[in-house]
Amino acid sequence: MTKRNLNKIRAEFDDTGHVILSGFFPKKLVNSWRSAAEDLFLRASFAARADRRFLGPGSLVSFVVHPSFVVIRPVPEITFYSNHIFGNKKVHTIVSALLGTSDHYTPLYDVGFNTSGKKPQHIHRDFSPILPQLNSPLPTTTIALAVPLVNMDEDNGVLELWPGSHKLIDSKLRFNDRLDGQVGKKKGVRPFLPAGSLFLRDTRLIHRGMPNPSQDFRPWLSAVCVHPVIPFTNKITMAKTTWNKLNATAKKQFRYVDVVDKPRWTL
Repeated sequence: MTKRNLNKIRAEFDDTGHVILSGFFPKKLVNSWRSAAEDLFLRASFAARADRRFLGPGSLVSFVVHPSFVVIRPVPEITFYSNHIFGNKKVHTIVSALLGTSDHYTPLYDVGFNTSGKKPQHIHRDFSPILPQLNSPLPTTTIALAVPLVNMDEDNGVLELWPGSHKLIDSKLRFNDRLDGQVGKKKGVRPFLPAGSLFLRDTRLIHRGMPNPSQDFRPWLSAVCVHPVIPFTNKITMAKTTWNKLNATAKKQFRYVDVVDKPRWTL
């Protein structure tokens, strides 16, 4: 990663609130992730039907069914992709440049699926701006990182974004508010996201997920990368056997997890 390329990525991210780096991960690796994710989805959905302890926030493994998508959190077999993403020095360098620090951490990660027939999300932002009373947009403090495991296009649903909306300040807005009125009649953009691309988004960016009209899964990997000045109360529980498989970079990224001898969940 040259300094020139890094500056270009940073400029685009600052201007639009997101950046798509196509072909970031090798096709063979992405295909293996997709197979692992789909297998995990089938096992988690079976477990959720058999035992309601697997459903909803605070459960052993949250198999959360949203109107627009399904997420599995935490991911029991995170090691199938963790070192390639969270332990990837190139990813770390880019995220560090966007957050202005190399000391960022990850408090949340999941595997998501947009299944056939789901509804579009309401227009929203993932996190509210900090210190909105200043009436000025502050630098990025939280980034949503995603890796689509199949091409995301009009055939299986896309993400609609409102570029530049991460700089919108409104002290009355709160997390996950419906923001249809904020964008008015302004049309968002629906970029093509190739499988294996690295998609980075300021969590203040206004967006929504579109429905999947196909009969196939639309799986993705996602996580949140946070500036150290921002505290996160949620704690991930990770099995010691999983922790031991992480490389040094990934362990630093997950430094606030609770490492336990035996996980509370099995699939």
